[in-house]
Order: sequence, then C-alpha cells, then structure tokens
Amino acid sequence: MPAKRPKLDPFIGIIDQILEDDTSRPAKQRHTSKRIFERARDEHGCAGGLAIVKDYVLARRQRLREVFVPLRHDPGHAQADFGEAVAVVGGVEQIHFFALDLPHSDAGFVQAYPTETTEAFCVGHAATFSFFGKVPKSILYDNTTLAVARILGDGTRQWTRVFSELQSHYLFLDRFGRPGKGNDKGKVEGLVGYVRRNFLVPVPRATSFDALNADCLPAPKNLTVSNNSGATTGLEGQGPETASAWIAGHLQCPAYLQIQSRISDVRSQAAATPDRCSLA
Repeated sequence: MPAKRPKLDPFIGIIDQILEDDTSRPAKQRHTSKRIFERARDEHGCAGGLAIVKDYVLARRQRLREVFVPLRHDPGHAQADFGEAVAVVGGVEQIHFFALDLPHSDAGFVQAYPTETTEAFCVGHAATFSFFGKVPKSILYDNTTLAVARILGDGTRQWTRVFSELQSHYLFLDRFGRPGKGNDKGKVEGLVGYVRRNFLVPVPRATSFDALNADCLPAPKNLTVSNNSGATTGLEGQGPETASAWIAGHLQCPAYLQIQSRISDVRSQAAATPDRCSLA
C-alpha cells in the first residue's frame, strides 16, 4: 500500500483536477508544480511543503503521459496514402502521387496523377496490385474522404460507396488510423517524403504523367534497406515478392478500374482476382 501523506492526501483530488483542466489549455499556460503548490496553500489551506507537492505532480504527469510501444509489422499488411509535390506536366504544376508501403519488407509502389480523386485512388490500388501480383491482407489508411464518408460517435467508419466496392472486389481488410495521428501510418508517410526528396528534386518536367512515372519515378537499383530481421536486401534481380523495392513507378497506368459492386459476382470471379497472401 502507498505510504500515507496526511498533509497532502486531503488535497490530491484538487491537484488532480488542476492537472486534468490543464490538458485543454495552451501548453505555455499550464500550471508548474510551484504554481500548483501555491494555489493549494493559498486557496485550500494545504500545509504540505513544496517538495512533496512537486514529487506528486511529477509522478502524476508521468502516469498521464501518452505511452508508446515498439511497432511490429507482420507480413502481408500495407499502408497507403497520397502525397503532393510540385512538377510541371503538360501545364499542370502540382501532382498527387498514390503510395503503398509494405512495412515488413519496405517494399512499395508509387504512381503520380494530376489530382487526388476517386479515380486515382482506385487506379492506384489496381496498379499496385498488378505490380505485386498479389493483394495485401489489410491496408491502413488515414481518414480520407475518398474512403470514409462519416465517422460515427463510437468511432465506427461509414465507407464511401466506391471504397466499399473496391474492397469487395479485392477482398482486403481495411484499417484506419486515429484522426490527426499521422504517426499511426509512419512507414508510408516516410515513403512519401523519400519520394519527394529523392525523385522530385529539382522540380521535374514531363510531357505526360506516363512519362513522369516512367522517367522520374524509376526503381532505384542501388538502394538497399534493412528488413525486420536485420538483414540488408538489395533490389537488383529481386522479384516483387521479396525485393525491398521502395519505388516502382514504371508501369503504365491502366484504364479506370471497373469495380464489381456485388460480392457474389466477386466470388464467382475469384480465379481472376490476384491471390491474397503474405506480401512482405
């Protein structure tokens, strides 16, 4: 049992309430331990000393602090996002690129489009699955309006019609990050930044998006990265299932994905759907 603190214990509830109220205030205008001590003494008659109040406040803040745990990326699970960059493509001066990352192996795929639209979202998935020849078990997204129509009070997502049809066609599981928490999908965020810094500097110029994807987003043959086992893997001569290929933008963009909206139709065409497997 914790030691009794007769001079402090009657004021624990007051101190806890001050700390709780501080969480909704600007960081630079929150109570210091000294200010909490002064208020407890002057407003509530606390007879304890500054040291005992400081020790309690420190321990309490450590318990309230957000806890982070080491990330584990199992094979076959992906993260997807869109990135933005400046590029001159037939008069268009801003591009949007769809990126999908496999965190277990660091394999990835990137394809540039004129805008971040439903069509680009669907075609990006189709091009990625075509490149790998397989479909991830699950894909983690932010709460993009291309996939999420509404977030209900209990946190449940209502899908958009197109995303529901896309998922029904390819039969992958969806996962969504917490609103405003980009670190939930840090691997694909890192891929987006890597592409922008290494392949879009200086600002590229191309006659078409096919040319941009072919010339400015090549597979980097000399890149090596470490997988979760600690082994370093080179890209040269590796297949898409095993290579840690961060970028592979050389595929021609396919025609707009014709999605089957009925699950029964999807199951009857299962033989034509890429296998679901552990991709990474």
